[in-house]
Amino acid sequence: MRNACAEQAGEDWQRFLGHRAHELRPGGELIVVAVTTDDTGSTGGESLMDLTNEPVLAMVDAGFIRPKEYRRMNMPAYHRTMEEFTEPLRSGTLTEGLILKESIRAEFSDQLWPGYEQRGDANAFAAS
Repeated sequence: MRNACAEQAGEDWQRFLGHRAHELRPGGELIVVAVTTDDTGSTGGESLMDLTNEPVLAMVDAGFIRPKEYRRMNMPAYHRTMEEFTEPLRSGTLTEGLILKESIRAEFSDQLWPGYEQRGDANAFAAS
């Protein structure tokens, strides 16, 4: 499954970059901010998937979704490594139209998550 997701994500990323390269005017720059994984495979945002899962579990508890259906659900998200993220800009046909000037992986803490963990109020978290 992971290989299929990685392959699809790679194709989608190539297509996205190809379209942006076509749209850019001479001298234009494309700045992309995205989530990547670190050396351990962590994005730092794994807790967001838990938060996404909570309302779905509530729907199971309320009988709107059967447990069997829930077990078959998938919330796909594929986050590239920095290597996967920059590879199309270092080799291949995209290097003719796009030049990678800089790539930075910055880590910073979530300023809102501690408040959610403390209060558990999803509505206040969403509003913040």
